[in-house]
Amino acid sequence: MTRPDVVLFTVQVILIFVVVCVSLVNLSMEWGNQNLWTVVLTGSLGYLMPNPKIKVVNGTAEAYKRDPDTVQHSHD
Repeated sequence: MTRPDVVLFTVQVILIFVVVCVSLVNLSMEWGNQNLWTVVLTGSLGYLMPNPKIKVVNGTAEAYKRDPDTVQHSHD
């Protein structure tokens, strides 16, 4: 990672940490709209979580990328 990437990542993590802290304080003190702070909290936690990866089982994922209509699904 280049230096600007590291700085950007660090700033994003710090901002999300602040948003999470503010959301938790507002929820615990019951200030403002509880639905709003719940959505802000879950959205920021979802932003921090890594993207899911497709697990390759016997080349199924690669076959699906080539032609999704020809892959046999286990639930069929």
